Formats: sequence, structure tokens, C-alpha cells
Amino acid sequence: MNNQVLIVGAPHTGKLTLLKELFGVDFKDYNIENDSHSGVVINDIEIKTKYYTTKIGFWIDEFQERGSSAGNDIEDFAEWCRELSSPSMREIREVLKGLIFTFNMNADLAQISKKSEHLYELIEIFNQESVDNNNNNNDSNDSDVYGWEGLKIAIGFNKDKVPISEKKLIELDDIFLNNGFEFVWFEEPQSLNNDSSLIGKERVRNILETNDWSNITTSNKNKATTQTTDEDIQQMLTRLLSSDTDTNTDNDNNIEKTEIKTEKDESKVDYIELLEKLKNAKLTISTLDNEQNKMDYAKKILSDVVKYI
Repeated sequence: MNNQVLIVGAPHTGKLTLLKELFGVDFKDYNIENDSHSGVVINDIEIKTKYYTTKIGFWIDEFQERGSSAGNDIEDFAEWCRELSSPSMREIREVLKGLIFTFNMNADLAQISKKSEHLYELIEIFNQESVDNNNNNNDSNDSDVYGWEGLKIAIGFNKDKVPISEKKLIELDDIFLNNGFEFVWFEEPQSLNNDSSLIGKERVRNILETNDWSNITTSNKNKATTQTTDEDIQQMLTRLLSSDTDTNTDNDNNIEKTEIKTEKDESKVDYIELLEKLKNAKLTISTLDNEQNKMDYAKKILSDVVKYI
């Protein structure tokens, strides 16, 4: 199976809870040792939307032995990242379609920030290999791949059940966004949401549903004939290239409000899932350091979206 997602975190950071809550995985069916969740493999999880159906798998790993001192976990995580970055692990990296990092939100912010920096360094390896692989498979050397396109989520769990301040949520969002990951508080209550955007575990579900998976079976049930204008494309391109990468800003709300016209008013199409792809692409664009690469990547994403609809 090529649709593999790696979930990594310290012990007791919600790795199994994540899969139980999202997909109803019953871990009684798995031979899981109490002292470690490393090496747990969950296959054939169905992702089904109105547009497609596919199956994905999850690998679970822990970077620290249970019972180890929490004070050593930064170096333990750095070592884990170095191991996954090593040449011997390249085959593993090449089949991954996503990386999920789980963590305790009550941990020290400086420690969380340091781990996010290690994640950034790890993803840089993925990015370079994706570009190299594309160049090696492209005779014209006219590459349209600018980095690894797998999903990257940092999922926080409030393990100590203490109040989480808005200030801390903003700081966590900035920490991970600056290193190319989207931060989601898994248990975030809907009451804290000021708009209609998805939060908490439903946001995680949405990211998984809008990821670019392989081996999909498409559905024509809800497909409508569409007509996309140059003005529509230019509006979305402008939003994608905006320097503001806050996923809850007015700019992104405007992306959601950009309508793609259908030939018949009664043939309304729900574009929320497609526009979430644009949000995820905007996050990737924010990590690119070359303006031309940003423009080319944005055009590629919009081209894919237009073909999809």
C-alpha cells in the first residue's frame, strides 16, 4: 500500500486515541505491548468522500522508551529524526504520504519549538528527495515538483486537562506554521471557534480527506458541469501567494467565498473540500524560499483543482 502515514510522538501523546476517535479502530484486535506502541501498523482504513474512495494505512512510532525521563526527549527526538533521515531509510520515506506528530500541549513551549525545528530539518530531506526523484524521471528536466506534497500535521492533546489560553494556542500555531506543519488541538471545543471553519478532530479528518492520495476510485455522482473563468483563477492565485499564512484569517475566508460558476444555478456544488486543498497548498507555499517556485507551485495546484472539478 502506497498511502502510508507515519504517526510519531512520545509515549502517552494520543497516537492510538487519534485513530480510535477518527476511524473507530479497536486496538484489542492488535497485539500491542504495554511498554511500547512502536511498530504498530494499521492498514485498510477507508477514506470516503463524495468525490472519491481509497484506503490508507498508518504506521505508529515512538521516539522515547516508556519510563524515560521527559528531560531527555528533545535529544531522543533529534536522534529519531536523524535515523529517519538516513540513507538506509530512504525506501520508507518514498512511500510515505503524510507525517503526523503528536505531543502534549502542556509541555514547555521551548521544548515543543525545538522539536518543531527538528521536524523542519527532517521535511527538508523529504523535499529534496522529491525534487531529485522528479528530475531523474523527467527527461526534459522541466520540473513542476518543488517539495514533498505529503500532509504534515502537529496534533496537540491536552493530557493534563488544564485550561489552554488563547495566547498559547496562537504561539503553538506560529511555532509549527513557521516549520511547515499545521497545528491542530485535537480536543478543541467547537465553542472556541469564531467562524464556520473546521477545528479539532474534524479538521484532522478534513485534512486526511483532502490529501492527494493514490489508488483512488472517483465518484461521478455529484459531478456538475463547471465553467471556471480567468478571473476566478486569478483571484485564487492571488490568495495562494498571499504572505499571510494564518488559516483563520479573512484572506482564507475569502478563498472559501471565491465561487466557481456552474452552468445552471440549480447545479450547486459543495467546494469546501476542494478549497481546503488550496489552504493546504498555501501552507506549503509559505515554506518555499523562491518567488518563482511559489508562483509555479500555485499555478500547478490551481491547474489540478480545475481539472478535478
